Amino acid sequence: MKTLTLTLCGLLAAGTLSVPCQAAPHPSATTAWSAPSPTFTDEEPAGERRIYLRSGQACAYDEMAGYVFEYAQYGAYNLVLGEGQSVWIQNILCGVNSDKWVEGTLSPDGTTVTVAAGTIIERNDKVRVPDSEQFYEGNLRLYMLKGRAHDGGIQFTPDAEAPITFTLSGDRFILNGTKDEEAILGAIYTDFEGKAATLNGTWTKMGEWDSQATLFGESAATLPDGLTARDYLLTAGTSSDNAQQRLVQLATSGTDAYLGSLTSQLPHAWVKGTVHDGKITFPRQFIGTVNSFLTYFSGGTANREGLGEYTEDFTFLYDAESGTLTPENTHESLFITTFDYGNFNIFASPVLTPYEEVAATPVAPEIYDVSPSANLPGTLEIFYDVTNCDSEGHYLNPDKFSYVLYVNGQPYTFTAGPYRLQADRQELSLGFLNKYFTVHFECLGLFLQEKGVRTIGLQSIYRGGGEERRSALVSFSVPEEVGILAPTATAAVTMPLFNLYGQPATGSTRGIVVSQGKKTLTR
Repeated sequence: MKTLTLTLCGLLAAGTLSVPCQAAPHPSATTAWSAPSPTFTDEEPAGERRIYLRSGQACAYDEMAGYVFEYAQYGAYNLVLGEGQSVWIQNILCGVNSDKWVEGTLSPDGTTVTVAAGTIIERNDKVRVPDSEQFYEGNLRLYMLKGRAHDGGIQFTPDAEAPITFTLSGDRFILNGTKDEEAILGAIYTDFEGKAATLNGTWTKMGEWDSQATLFGESAATLPDGLTARDYLLTAGTSSDNAQQRLVQLATSGTDAYLGSLTSQLPHAWVKGTVHDGKITFPRQFIGTVNSFLTYFSGGTANREGLGEYTEDFTFLYDAESGTLTPENTHESLFITTFDYGNFNIFASPVLTPYEEVAATPVAPEIYDVSPSANLPGTLEIFYDVTNCDSEGHYLNPDKFSYVLYVNGQPYTFTAGPYRLQADRQELSLGFLNKYFTVHFECLGLFLQEKGVRTIGLQSIYRGGGEERRSALVSFSVPEEVGILAPTATAAVTMPLFNLYGQPATGSTRGIVVSQGKKTLTR
């Protein structure tokens, strides 16, 4: 496999050879692709956590040029050694960075990790099929793939029986079976229905080989057992246009200080600092991984574009009497930076003040428009906003804030199945998102599967300070020709399409396209 791929894919990556990449379904693909998946979770399992930095080769599909290209692997594996012989691996395939954990088994001698063929690594992945503007939902499953070159391009087929094994030795974590054999570890389309069913059993054109990872030496800070953190309100920004507020946690013990919950991407991450001479200094430090990329905390300066130097320590002046923390250098910012991913949070001139929860009445939501959805046919799209503050602008704890939708004057219940929820729910928490609850630029969007709608209402609820208080109920009158729309039964989803260069894409565009911020492969 190494000779095949380095010769052919290397030429493709260099632009010297344009060969279409094909994948034939496995001979027994008619029913095998719907088999139950081994254990799969979004939550980090309990156990000893390790981080391994990846190296090796991977491939993906270039939709602009129309061929598979080769690239060096990036990012990290996260491993958790659980109870007994259980091992969990996060982001097991390079390029599918969904932060999903899949389960494997550790051999009795502790040297081999085995993952079952057919493990789901991405659930409900959206894929567009040829001659269609619609996306269909299915799963990506992990298999060892056999490959060969032929006149039509490169062809890989899954081996439904071959286990996926890694060697765990010292500070190394190594994928087996792809060094000298004609094989790669790759993802296969499965469980699609309708027009997309033809994809089942075919290669996604994502794969990797020669995968070797080395144990990462840095570890993230943790809050010591028995130490209780206090809620603080972080306020950043120099004007009302770019002001930010976030509830964080601060704890001190002797000369040690711990600051946590700085980013929603790593809500349980902590940074450790030192208390000295009326100051608290937090050095630049590793805090965790996001989508397999290493993420760091640091101080520094930034311009309006968010660019600048962010590799420094950050020092607060600490008023022990009031508990307030202010920047020693008012021109500095806090950075949460995910390297090699281009993602970071910036808190300009942050000030931390102790947060005291009190009973408060939340400010009323706003409804901007209700109209037929072009993205989800047969639904009504509601554009709205909810804010976790009271009428005087005081920040409200988001964990105790929720809101309710009213349809024709009655509280609406979102049922689990149609709305992709774990259970029926009437109240929506702040920040809850899925396919039917989205962000649209500066406001929120909700796709309502209901007909005969005459009015839409919203009401915010805050249960802080030992009381429950509700905002005014705001209402929006829906035009009759809009409200009578009935949902249509369809598994298809229509989304705006773009290529990796931000250019509009169409149903005939092949390769990687972007919709709603998510990359998908098309054939």
